[in-house]
This record gives sequence, C-alpha cells and structure tokens, in this order.
Amino acid sequence: MPLFNPLKQAKTYRKLILRIVFWFLIIELGFFSLTAIMLFREAENMLIDENQRLMSQTRLSVDNISNQIQTIGLQIMQDPQATLFLYERNAYFEYPQTLQNILANYVKSHSQLIRYIGLYNGYLGTYETSIGELPAGQMGMPVGNSQFSLRPREIKLDGSALDVLNNEFARLVVFYARVDDNPQRTNHGLVVIHLDEQIFLDILEPYRSGIDIYLADSNGIVFASNQPDAFITDLSYTQNFADLFRNSSGTQTLADQGEVRIGNIFDRQLICYQRSASSGLYEIIVVPTSIIWKSYLNIIVPILLIGLLMTFVLVQVIRRLIGHFYKPIQSLILQVVSESADNQDEYQALHQAIVLGDQASRIAREKFLYDLMMGNPNHEDTVRIQQILAQFDSPAFLIIVARFDGFSDLSELNSQDLDSFRFVVINITQELLSTIGPTTGIVTGENEVTLMCQLNEPIIPATLDEQLTAAQTQIRRYFPFTVTVAYHSPVLKFEQFSASYRQTLGLFSYRLFFGPNSILTPEKTIATTKNIRYPIMAEKRILEALNLRREDLLVLGIDDFMQVIGTGYSLRTTNYFSQLLFSVFKQVDNTVELVDEDYDNYIETNSRLIRSDHFDEAKQIITRFCLELMSISQEKTRSATDLKHERLHDELTRYLKDNLADPNLSLESTAVRFSLSTGYLGKLVKASSGDSFTNLLNNFRLEKAADLLINTNQPAYQIAELVGIPNVAYFSTLFKKQYGLSPAPYREKRHVARSLI
Repeated sequence: MPLFNPLKQAKTYRKLILRIVFWFLIIELGFFSLTAIMLFREAENMLIDENQRLMSQTRLSVDNISNQIQTIGLQIMQDPQATLFLYERNAYFEYPQTLQNILANYVKSHSQLIRYIGLYNGYLGTYETSIGELPAGQMGMPVGNSQFSLRPREIKLDGSALDVLNNEFARLVVFYARVDDNPQRTNHGLVVIHLDEQIFLDILEPYRSGIDIYLADSNGIVFASNQPDAFITDLSYTQNFADLFRNSSGTQTLADQGEVRIGNIFDRQLICYQRSASSGLYEIIVVPTSIIWKSYLNIIVPILLIGLLMTFVLVQVIRRLIGHFYKPIQSLILQVVSESADNQDEYQALHQAIVLGDQASRIAREKFLYDLMMGNPNHEDTVRIQQILAQFDSPAFLIIVARFDGFSDLSELNSQDLDSFRFVVINITQELLSTIGPTTGIVTGENEVTLMCQLNEPIIPATLDEQLTAAQTQIRRYFPFTVTVAYHSPVLKFEQFSASYRQTLGLFSYRLFFGPNSILTPEKTIATTKNIRYPIMAEKRILEALNLRREDLLVLGIDDFMQVIGTGYSLRTTNYFSQLLFSVFKQVDNTVELVDEDYDNYIETNSRLIRSDHFDEAKQIITRFCLELMSISQEKTRSATDLKHERLHDELTRYLKDNLADPNLSLESTAVRFSLSTGYLGKLVKASSGDSFTNLLNNFRLEKAADLLINTNQPAYQIAELVGIPNVAYFSTLFKKQYGLSPAPYREKRHVARSLI
C-alpha cells in the first residue's frame, strides 16, 4: 500500500516507527473514549446548571407566594372582627355575615392568589369562611407545631359552595396560621387560606418538555406537579426517590439543594432539588435518559467529526514525514557510536544520546527536585538520576519555602513580572545562603519558591535566620513586594523531601499571627498555639450594633473580637472569622432583604479574609464588610419607612373624603380607625400635607361643599350637613374664610360666570 511505503524505506528503524503509529492509535482511542465520558458528564452538568437556574427563579416565586400568604394571614389576625371571632368563648357569635364579608373582601382583593379563606375558633369548633360556614372537618389540620404551615388537600364542599367549586374535588394548597403561639394547645384559633394548585403549576412552566417537576415538602408529599396523578402522593415510597428521602433508619434530612445521578449512562436519570427558604418546600426535577442523551449527542457528534478529520490529516502528515525521518536519526546514532550503525542497537544508542544531551541541563535537575517535593520521584531514568544525585551529595538537607505576601494584589498589579519576581527571590536567597551550603531553588507554585540547602550536618545553622532576614530586607528594599519564609527540621534522605515540604507549608497558616515578611519555624509556632474559644460575647455586641446602626459600637465590638482572637493562634482562627462573617450577613439578611450582589460580596469577602496575611488586614476586611452591610440596612429601612408613610397618607386621604358627612369625624376617631396614636397621626399628617389634621379635614369638607353649591340646587344648610358641619353659621364662617364669599353669593357668582361662558 502507498501509505506504508515510507515505513519500508526506514529499514531497521521500521520497528520503532510501527510502535509509534500503534501507540498513537491506542492513545487516540483512549483519548476519544475519555473525552466521550467527560462530555457525557459535561452534558449532565449543563442540564443541572440550566435547571438549577430555573429552580432558583421558581424558588423565588414560591417564596414570594408564601410571604404574601403569611402577610395576608397576619393582616386577618389583626382585623378587629376576625380577632373578635377567633377569641370568642360563647356559643353565640353576633356578626357572622360581617365576618364573611370581611373574608370575601380579602379574597376579592387577592383573587388571583386565593380560592377562599376560613377562620376556625378552637373553643367553639366553628369554621367560618368567605363562602359560608363549613364543617370543621372540612378544614383539615396544620402539620407540625410552627405558627405557619402548608399542606395539600383535595376538597369537595357541600351546600352553597357546591356551585362555586363546580361539584368537583378541588386541588388546593392550604395555608394554616396559628393565632395562639402555644403549639401544644388544642383549642387554638386558625386562619386557613386555600390556594389552587394551578398557582404553583404556573411557575413550573419554563422547564423543558419531558422533565418531571414536583413541589414537595421535606417528607416527600407532593404539593404541585406537572404530573397530574402526583398530587398528594408520597415520593419517599417511590423507587427513584426512596434514597433521597429515607436512609437506612427510615428518616433523612435533605440539604437545601443538591443533585443525584441514578442508573448507568444508558438508563440515566438526574434528580435536582432546591429548598424554598420561606415555605420550606422543595422543588424537585427529574431529567430522563432521553433528554440527557439528546443533549449529549448535540455535543459529541460535532467533536467526533472534527476528531476524525484531524486524525485523517495527522495520518497524512505522518505518512509524508516518515520518509524523511530516519536520516537525521541515523546521523545522530553514528555520531554517538562513532561507527556504522548496522551492527548497533539503535534503541540503546538513542538512549545514550539523550542522557549525554541532558547531563548538564538545569531543567532536568529542577524537574527532579520538583518531583521529590511533590512525592512523585522518577524511578525510570536511572542513569540521569544517578548523575543528578551526584551533585547533591551531602549529609543533610534543609527545605526552605518562600511565599509572596499579599499575592492576590501583587498578581493583579504586576501580572507580567511574576516570573521575574520568582527569579529574584531564588537568586537573592541562593546568594546569601551560599555561606551555609550549596542551595538550589525551584518554583513549586504560582505564589511560592522552594530552596533546597545542602548542610554539612543535620542541625539548623546558627546564622540561618540572619541570612534569611538579610534576603527579606534586600527584597523589600528594591522590589514592590515582601516574602514570608518558613522551614522545618533538616532531612537526611531524598525520600523525606516530600514530607518536609508539606510540613513546611503547614507553617504558613501562622502567618496570620506573625504577619507578612516574617520567618516561621516550628519553635515559634508551637509557642503561639493556644486553644482559643470563639468570642460569643463580642459577636453579640457586633450584632447588637448592627441592629442599632451604631458605627461606634460596631467598631468597639470588632476590636473586642480581634483582641480575643489575637491572644494567640489556633487552627480554628480562620474558621472563627468566617463564622463571624456569616453571622453578620445572616443578621442583616433577616432584617432587610439582601440581593444576589450582596451575597457575591459576602463570598468574595470571606475568600479575601481566609487569604489575609495578618490580623490587622483581617480586621480591616471585617470592619469594611460590616459597615457596608450597615449602610445597606439603613438605606433599605429608610426607603421602606418612606413608602409606608406614603401609603398610609393615601389611605387616610381616601378615608377622610369618604366619611366627610360624619360630624363626629375627628383626629381621635381616625387614630382609632388606623390603630395609631393621636400624636403620631397628627405628626404624619403635618409631615405629608404641611397642615394640621383639622385644617386638612376642613379643606376637604369645604372643597366638597363648593362643588355641591355649583352643581346642585340644595340649600346651604343641607350641604353643610352633607359635609359634616351641621352648624350653618359655623359652616358659613369657614366657607367665607376659605373662598372670600358666603355660600349663597359664591353660588350666585359661579352661576353667573358659567352663564357667560
């Protein structure tokens, strides 16, 4: 075949070429197999990410519905008529129709959300609803002992409700709000709000077709699903969900979110779930095998086609190169053995050429040291290893690691110079340590270099700290960074390099206590290690300062916290910082609703806090984060208060205009109507309108009276009664003061003006 003609030209080298081609095909096959497996996993991850994003949106919608229902329930419990019924202890209740109208108004104002509302009096066993009185057994009972709870139900009402529900079983999600805070009492009152399952189904629509979606509680009871037969079913007893909801003991607590992969790649299912924070419900989605494979094929088919094309091109290139490949190899062999290669072992000659070529290579020496540090020594090339080991013939060795301080900022400002900086650290330290022994430096990480110093005896040299301090001083003086240096005990064998390197890295956690540009040793770290307890009282003072929005108290609380932490060092110190950060974030989130940007800021701050080099830096990070959250809390609280006052003013204006005819309408009666003190209501009216309550009410009455004088023929005394001023003389006095004319001349003048127009 023409394809293999170059192989025939290679003669004695043909075996090596055949092996290269064979192993190339094996590696390519393995690569494609591994790629196929990885891409299948990637397809699953893409589906998980896609559905997790949709689930996050759905979770927010479920939380919004739950919060709305809880707000409505609390409003009903504060309604005077509802309160009167819920705490009634006599068998006779005076205003059932009024109560029904009140509940019906709540339903009407939230008709897109609520099916109907009921109130249950536990003492009387009476269940009044917005559609009439129903048997108490129709209500069901709440789940658990919390004040608010949900449960799905299929309900069929009798009597007047039969027409409302079309004589069918209605799928409802029932919300229960306990009136009494004591969950152990059996005669407590309940506010019962019924929602259609369809409300939750509407928010489950954005998902791909073919995906099963369930909204269930932590026990597996389904509240809503795009599978019609799944309502009120128990998922924990189905095969796919058994391990999700129940462990070997029969119970299991789900995390707030997660995913589970079930079956092999040919019969695969993905289960993802997320928990709603407000309602406690889990949104669970099940992605079937067909959708997984469809997504997988969309990824793998183009890659396979490209891979086949590249393989074809590569084979053609190899075919052309093989014909010219053997001549330079034969020339190299002849130079090595100094005679004809016909009677020589070509493989041995090539190996000898490579060993001789790399004998003085710095890269090979550094690679050998790096492998030793990482615990992966090279045992194959024994000739090269023996040559390198001959250069490191010493009784003992000391592993020294130098790390950049504030590396994140350094890498952002000087990203192009990092290689030069690492070279500087190695060369300066090597030069100063040369008085102790030969030193070889290598790069073992993006932010660190490691030096191997050869010692004459297995003890720490007396001048070591002095030389390292001199190196740090020179680096700090001439370059825009500092380094922290750490070392452990000397080692005697190359096999101990990896363990010594890991022990030395462990010392860098103490940089938080000693600060940047320090030298870390086991003796120093042992002396500072203490069992420090988490400063709970300092945390309480910080949280209290956040609640009070007192910056001065906040700073004092952080100072107390850092003073306790700074008395020594514990391996839990960074965990304490993260715990404080979480407590502060949770405190503010419970007070005001934080957004995703605030959560991202929390994650970034926690990451910077863990990477901080000193307690002072950690304190600055914590203080800045707390002040930012305090500012956010103040801004959102102020906005919410302004909105509340604006709404209250609008409602007050409507109430006054609707009740102008009431002569007893006053600041006191209005304050009772809005459940406010007279002083607060007066201040609110003054702040929003710039006038007193009495003047505002009189202005509304006189505006109404002027309109009636112009557009009706009623006498002034009747108009005065209609606007709530039965004293005609007083009415005329107020009217003339407002419009400059008495009622009769004002009417006459306006009629004349209208006739002229």
